[in-house]
Amino acid sequence: QAPPSGGAACRVLSWNIDGIDEHGPKDTMLRALAVAEHIAATQPVAVLLQEVIPPQLDIFAAPQTLGGVYNIVCAENPRMPYYCAMLLHKRRTKVLGAKTRHFAMSKMGRHVLSVDVVVDGQEAAPLTLLTTHLESTKTEKEERVRQLAEVLEVMAESQRSKPRTLILAGDLNARDDEVLAARRKARVLSPAGVDSIVDAWTSCGSPKAHEFTWDTKTNNNLGVTYAARCRFDRFLYTAPGVTGGGGARGAAAWKASSFELVGRSKVEGLGRFPSDHYGVEVTWSLINGP
Repeated sequence: QAPPSGGAACRVLSWNIDGIDEHGPKDTMLRALAVAEHIAATQPVAVLLQEVIPPQLDIFAAPQTLGGVYNIVCAENPRMPYYCAMLLHKRRTKVLGAKTRHFAMSKMGRHVLSVDVVVDGQEAAPLTLLTTHLESTKTEKEERVRQLAEVLEVMAESQRSKPRTLILAGDLNARDDEVLAARRKARVLSPAGVDSIVDAWTSCGSPKAHEFTWDTKTNNNLGVTYAARCRFDRFLYTAPGVTGGGGARGAAAWKASSFELVGRSKVEGLGRFPSDHYGVEVTWSLINGP
């Protein structure tokens, strides 16, 4: 995980794990175990999950899987039986606070979960992790743009009031034009703050082999005949002195240094992938740390 300079680094994983797939409880269990196996092998400091259901969390919380290593933070008062959650490494993270913001106009119970943490004792480089699952389907474009603009505004205001690294990761369900529309909408209130929020895939060189996170051409979980390749799952971040965010020059911050899709092998004995979405794992390097 170490960056080329040999300094501090950490991994953050984001994954829509498709808890509402309808292939039955055994299928759900085997796919969740495959996710847990990946997490256990790579040990990210934080795992940002979308479309989670309680039976999956029970698997992750079991001491035989991840319960001994990770704490679990769930969205408060979810309005649907699936929701966002985070797994936070017990030894490597200190949780300072958590909050859930429900989208007022959502028809699907969508929300954003945010957690303030310190990683590896780096008190000078505080980090806010946000995860969300924005409104689904093409017909809900207007609401999805509204939701993303709301989150971008929250990130810009948070950076302005208390400079630190903020990382938003999740299933945005958004096409490129929708992301641009949301940015335009959010810029009305905070142009500089929104302009400092960058896409980790782009800042890591736009690696083509790790572009499409929802890809029916290579992933057969949905059993559809059409080929759709979309970058629905994204990492957006702002960091003082790194992306143009506020804060003193030379302030400690986290910068995306590598970007990778995971979960691209079928679950043994199942013939299906862990999810219809691939997971996104980003390595973060500490800039201007001690």
